[in-house]
Amino acid sequence: GEYFVIRYVWWIAVLLLQVSPVLGERNESGLRAAEQRRLDGYSNGNVEEILEIECGARGFGHSSSIRSVDCETYRAMVSEFFGRFEEFDIVIDDAQYKVVGNVGLVAGKLVRTEKHHGKTSTTRLLRYTATYYFEEGKWRMLQYHRSPMPQASSQ
Repeated sequence: GEYFVIRYVWWIAVLLLQVSPVLGERNESGLRAAEQRRLDGYSNGNVEEILEIECGARGFGHSSSIRSVDCETYRAMVSEFFGRFEEFDIVIDDAQYKVVGNVGLVAGKLVRTEKHHGKTSTTRLLRYTATYYFEEGKWRMLQYHRSPMPQASSQ
């Protein structure tokens, strides 16, 4: 009786670990969860969530220059960024994830909606890439890039 209960509990635990995407997994499921958590941080204005993943990353692209700053300076930058908006939201339109060793790569498109104070809301489709590394049980961002999608040529 006791052997079967222990075995049953063991298999339930194994099944739950396989089905649920855990942030600490060094695989595509864990990378996907970390990236979604980061983007949710932007949509919810959660500066601490963003810092946990992005602090120390180098970004470049649409509206930022190449930079790497200490976490307190970055916290101030992200807080100032959110201070510009009444509304801000990011939704993944399409993304691919790849893990090679301790490195995770994300590439895709996202829809960014923002409303500056006193202005009308704008929505843009951006392409983006992100490079992560897995260390001490967490995915951390190393580099990212975003830019507007090129306009389709009419022929």
